Amino acid sequence: MNATTAKVLLVVNATAPKATVRREGPRKDYDALAEHLGAEVLDRGQVEQARAARLAARVIGTAAVQSWLAFRRCRRYEVVVTDGEGIGLPLALLLKTGSHRLSPRHDWAPVVDRQEAPGLPLAASS
Repeated sequence: MNATTAKVLLVVNATAPKATVRREGPRKDYDALAEHLGAEVLDRGQVEQARAARLAARVIGTAAVQSWLAFRRCRRYEVVVTDGEGIGLPLALLLKTGSHRLSPRHDWAPVVDRQEAPGLPLAASS
């Protein structure tokens, strides 16, 4: 699997601006990563748009709701990437309890091949 063919969901703990809005200054990391991977982004704004999700976020927190939304969508993707453990750990627990083909990992090897994206900093896997 490589970055150009993998169907990727990127779950970020931020509210992404509308796609039509271009701001001055540096781009957000998740924006550049999503563009490079051809990923769909699930951001906090999607939680705020749905009434049921907003209510759930008040009770269990936005990160937990984003984890649930990612879990519900993960069958459509080959890879789900989160930007932190606040979303990643609950998602990993959900993936372990479900019968999904995705399995939790803590490295970038299946997502990005260093030869395809030499500009992206990757931690060495052991």
